[in-house]
Amino acid sequence: MNLVESKYVVQAACVFVLLGGCSADPKYVEEDFGNSVRQMVAAQIYDPVTASNPAEEPPELLDGAGASESVTGYRESARRRSTRNQSAGSQGIIGIGQ
Repeated sequence: MNLVESKYVVQAACVFVLLGGCSADPKYVEEDFGNSVRQMVAAQIYDPVTASNPAEEPPELLDGAGASESVTGYRESARRRSTRNQSAGSQGIIGIGQ
């Protein structure tokens, strides 16, 4: 068997192997479908008891004025970082050591 014929044999074997993966029974896939997502979401819940029995009233931890001040402070700090990064970029510096 020469090199060209062996190349075709290898290609045919690869095609059959790949097509064999497509013939898997979907029953086995469907039984486990979505379990990893459900497990990840469940792992992110801080207090499962509270999540399953939420309070009827929302917690009153932050009023409107406090929230407005927080957002304003965040926007100002982001603006300062943006202008600092732009001035460093104009000098050709990436911002190392600032």
